[in-house]
Amino acid sequence: MKQIRQFLQQFFTLIILAVLIFPTQGRAQAQVSKQILSEENSPPLYPDLTWENIGNTDKTLQIAGQAVTLSGNLYNSSADESAKEGLYKFYSPEKLEILGWMLLQDNGTETIYINEAGEHLAVTLQYCPDLQGYCVSVWYSDVVLKSKDLAFAVGPVGFNKITPANGATIPLPTTTYYVLQWTDALLGDNYPDDRYQYCIDTTNNNTCDANNWVTRPNLYSGGDEANPEFPMVVGVTYYWQVRTRDTLIYADGDPTAWWSFKFSAAPTPGFNKITPVNGSTINMPTTTYRLLNWGDAFLAPGNEYQYCIDTTNNNVCDGNAWVDRESLYSGGAVGVKDFPLAYGVTYYWQVRSKNEPQIYANGNANAWWKFTIQAILASPKVTQISRQIPITYATNAAFVTFNVKFSQAVTGVDIGDFALTTTGSLAGTSIVSVSGVDNTDTRTVTVNTGSGSGTLRLDFIDNDTVLNNQSTPVGGVGVPPGITIGNFTTGDLYSLRDNPVVMSTVPSTTANPSIINFTVTFDEAVTGVDVADFALTTTGAVSGATITGVTPVTSASVFTVSVNTGGAGAGTIRLDVVDNDTIINGALNPLGGIGAGNGNFTLGTPFNKPTFADVPTSGSPWSIYESAITSIFNAGITSGCGGGLYCPASTVTREQMAVFLLKGMHGSLYTPPPASGIFADVPIIDLYAPWIEQLYAEGITGGCSLAPLNYCPDNNVTREQMAVFLLRADHGPLYTPPAGTGVMFLDVPFTNTYVSWIERLAVQGVTSGCGGGNYCPNDAVSRAQMAVFLKNIFGLP
Repeated sequence: MKQIRQFLQQFFTLIILAVLIFPTQGRAQAQVSKQILSEENSPPLYPDLTWENIGNTDKTLQIAGQAVTLSGNLYNSSADESAKEGLYKFYSPEKLEILGWMLLQDNGTETIYINEAGEHLAVTLQYCPDLQGYCVSVWYSDVVLKSKDLAFAVGPVGFNKITPANGATIPLPTTTYYVLQWTDALLGDNYPDDRYQYCIDTTNNNTCDANNWVTRPNLYSGGDEANPEFPMVVGVTYYWQVRTRDTLIYADGDPTAWWSFKFSAAPTPGFNKITPVNGSTINMPTTTYRLLNWGDAFLAPGNEYQYCIDTTNNNVCDGNAWVDRESLYSGGAVGVKDFPLAYGVTYYWQVRSKNEPQIYANGNANAWWKFTIQAILASPKVTQISRQIPITYATNAAFVTFNVKFSQAVTGVDIGDFALTTTGSLAGTSIVSVSGVDNTDTRTVTVNTGSGSGTLRLDFIDNDTVLNNQSTPVGGVGVPPGITIGNFTTGDLYSLRDNPVVMSTVPSTTANPSIINFTVTFDEAVTGVDVADFALTTTGAVSGATITGVTPVTSASVFTVSVNTGGAGAGTIRLDVVDNDTIINGALNPLGGIGAGNGNFTLGTPFNKPTFADVPTSGSPWSIYESAITSIFNAGITSGCGGGLYCPASTVTREQMAVFLLKGMHGSLYTPPPASGIFADVPIIDLYAPWIEQLYAEGITGGCSLAPLNYCPDNNVTREQMAVFLLRADHGPLYTPPAGTGVMFLDVPFTNTYVSWIERLAVQGVTSGCGGGNYCPNDAVSRAQMAVFLKNIFGLP
């Protein structure tokens, strides 16, 4: 029954074909065709010619890259110029395919075919100048060699669609033959019983509408000018997919990986290059057959086309490598190419007539076109998984969506490529759907957030099923089990039905501790943060510290809280967060949950405040004086220069020195008796008058002149004067130091009036000089140096 059905199908097909090709002699030619094809082992011989049966002839064919010698019968004939059009139509690959012959190879003047039974056919058709007509040879094998007996070449990247490239716009062809192309699925022993099927429609729904799958025995679409396999309309977008008919293996490894293309207007009539479109980038084809296409130049008998392709952009055919063709396209076969092709290479090509005067395509010998074979892409990877709806970190939503970004366009993305990572009490979470267009680099994943609270993260799990258009999987090819080299587990989190919490409060390190900044970090973005949400906890002698302002940082989860550290006095300052339910997250959940106080935070890092803000314990030139300055502050000798500062660089005046010395001698609570106006330059109402007159009364100073008696209160105290003041304060007004030697300090010779006092001060360990073996006797004493002098002379802790 199967043979009868095949016979009838071929019979009626031939009748239609004969009518189309030979309208004036359709009846007789159809009868001849029927007779030829109904006989066993009969080749397709053009019925209007007289054929000579040469008899049994061996022929060596290049099939699937192998040299195969088969026996068969050879038929020869010839025809004049008037038969050219009919001959070329009859022996075109499109027509022979209708008769059951599938093209294996096009070598220019010779084309090789195979039928379902495994019989081979070789057709040679060329112009013979001596006959001023065409010579035709048809060789037909009498040995069966099925394709499954040969190791056919594997497609460049497995079973995938090749052309038209996804999203491409191509010139409107004259036929659907070879418009769609795909690589070998390696059907093996299943072929020819298992075939390919393609579907093409205009609805972007990843479904073959009306289930109109077209069965094909080869790696391309069929049809001819009179019988296209699908409609071709300019401007319409078509969607297509390929699969194996019986085993249902889908191209690109994904039944939803449909590609799209559309037709532009038909190419300009005449002798012009058509495809590949100039400047285009195309996928690596399996063959050069019909890769290059051009229009008809209507050449004279005996003339033919020549094309050249090279990789040098110089409008010259390098090596004069012109390839002869009698057709309007390049030749080749699956696994066999007219010219080499390599990934990432740009090719330049031109077409001309062979004989003089030569005619060039596009009317210009320099109008070379170019195209590029897409380079081998690096392994795709997931570059980002980010929150999409809602965009906020915190949410109470029942469903959320993630945006998944790949480094390049991919196919095969589905629910099985993802997993969820949760914390807290979340339960019942699930991935609902994955949406997006195949061969793009973005997908949207919808997730059911289940119940409970906690964080939710979407992870990509590499199982080598997500591929780019060269069938390279995410992360590269892994080795099962555990293909994880392309995993992505660092995407954005959602905080679900959670209450925000404070993570930390950390003080800044600053050279000016009078104003410090605390960095307050919440576990998520929050709003409603202001000064009222904070309080200070202090220890030690800290007083007067206040919160002065709150500023959000780049992230809405981090804030800067500014604090004035107050007056002089060492201790710690800690910034606390006081929950009053005004701080809320994106889901409007308050800090710590509903209820004031349950989000309080009192575990922050405290700031260690120095005694004076301008004398930090480290990181400042004045830090070496911090201990001495703190010592005289604790002893009550000084309270600084105001505003919590000590002013260490300022010099000490003679009036200030009076206070320092008397408090050092008598204690922090000492108050001198009222002034009586002893010194002419120190009025009785002067703030320092009681201290200056008491210093004079105790014999520590005699003033700076006798007639009149002056004190010079505003003069700076020099280091040599300071030696006298300190030793008299320590030993009494009658104290006289041992005679000096003049050798202890380089800048204090024996002749110096103060040499004995200076050297004695050093002997008592009160000073070691100013460095470099010097004492700097004439330098003014700074407040920082004064602190060291006082601490040492009075033995303060």
